[in-house]
Amino acid sequence: MHRAHNAGISQEPGESTLDFVARVWSHPDHFSEHWFEGGTGLVPAFTEDDVTSADEPASQHEHVKLTDGTEICPAVLYGAMSELMHGRMLLDAVGWESHGLLDGADPPDEVAIAVGVIADALSLSLRQIRLAALALAFERGDLMTVALLDMPLDRFSRAEPPANDQDPALRLPPGPAAAPSPRLVAPPMVLLAPLQPSEGLESAHMAVAFEMGDSFEAVLRGRRPAGRLFRDDEMATAAFAWHRVRSIKTALRGLDAEREHFGEAFDDRTLSVRTMRWSVLSEAAAVVGGWVPIAEHRAALAVMGSGIRSAYWMWLEDDDRAMAILRCVLEQAARSRTWRTKPAKAARLEARAETTPRDWIEAAGWRRLTPLNRALGEFAHVKANSRWSGARTLLTHFQRDADPDVAAFTARGAALEFVAMLTAIEVAESASEVSEVIASVLADAFTDLDLMPDQATSRAVDEQFNYIWAQQMTDLGVSDFVGTNAADAPEAPVQEMS
Repeated sequence: MHRAHNAGISQEPGESTLDFVARVWSHPDHFSEHWFEGGTGLVPAFTEDDVTSADEPASQHEHVKLTDGTEICPAVLYGAMSELMHGRMLLDAVGWESHGLLDGADPPDEVAIAVGVIADALSLSLRQIRLAALALAFERGDLMTVALLDMPLDRFSRAEPPANDQDPALRLPPGPAAAPSPRLVAPPMVLLAPLQPSEGLESAHMAVAFEMGDSFEAVLRGRRPAGRLFRDDEMATAAFAWHRVRSIKTALRGLDAEREHFGEAFDDRTLSVRTMRWSVLSEAAAVVGGWVPIAEHRAALAVMGSGIRSAYWMWLEDDDRAMAILRCVLEQAARSRTWRTKPAKAARLEARAETTPRDWIEAAGWRRLTPLNRALGEFAHVKANSRWSGARTLLTHFQRDADPDVAAFTARGAALEFVAMLTAIEVAESASEVSEVIASVLADAFTDLDLMPDQATSRAVDEQFNYIWAQQMTDLGVSDFVGTNAADAPEAPVQEMS
């Protein structure tokens, strides 16, 4: 969308998203004159959920060639990411990430393909950012920066162990991730831990991030903290740590705000308990997904397991993208339920290229959750008419008996809890296809963890469905992007409370 706007290209009526993506990336790198003007808005682009394959578009189009010789078809890449998120492609990779990775199993060949898809998407994004920065530098006459940015290096060099006479530039904690690898650049595991007090916010783990982040800042100031230049993989790791430091500081500010709000009642262990419940659910979904007999049902459960974990990790970072991931979980829970209760209808939906998340939700008998799907769907897309502020407000309205003073702060967490409950119910029910004993044990465990309602509170689930459905006519308001400028830009999102 950024590239289309910069070049003044808009999606034509009847043009598919993949054809549009192919046309935009076939256009020469160009920034139209109005790109430098304020408050012009974005050219509308991208329709809803019409990507159902990763096939090469039939229309004439060009590929993007990176400096290492890699050739990328942006349309195929876009389609592959969509298929991956919806659990329709690279199912072995999805299953391994959801379950096999936790088991220590060797990754299937599809994992390399999935990693390549993500790496290529990052390469195109970074390329576009570089071109945008170059255009801005040229506009203000900064020719030195233009020259630097005009050196199109799209890939880092391959990671290599340091020479015998070189000390490691970064002091990494002991463990497998600390060892240099010629194949994979990976930051220390402590930097990948979710940002809650007993994991990523543990003092020793934060110290690693802060030390590595300081090294990155020193390089930015022209210093050599290691006494030599960093290799590309070292620089990438230090930069990642620097970004994690920013996230850590945001998380700490959020905990401080809750401490001030709750006073003596504040206990950060409640957050650890809350995320532990979601972790159990994530792993249970993945395990059950490996047992059910139908491939599409297995895929749905695998995405549910991976999605719950990803959603709560992003929620811990006060990131709206948690809601985009949660939309995938909601879709896959409905897909799983449809395969379990209406297998013939599920097979027909799988065979239709036009099937959307809304189709799965309605087939599952969850039509009353349409407003929730609409709110989460806003976060799942970046469009010229995206209404993220309105979606946040709608999530706030879904909370029953919420304190109006804090409802805006707890809305995303409440949405996560509700979809996690639907997931827990579906995982337990799906387990019954394998073993009634296992299903009963899971149901008891989920109930004890407050992931599932017991018989005394089961009616509240139906009441929550009705409460969500009551918001079906709620208007999400104006777009956050079209026609905005510094004077009337939407307010920054509020900090989430647990």
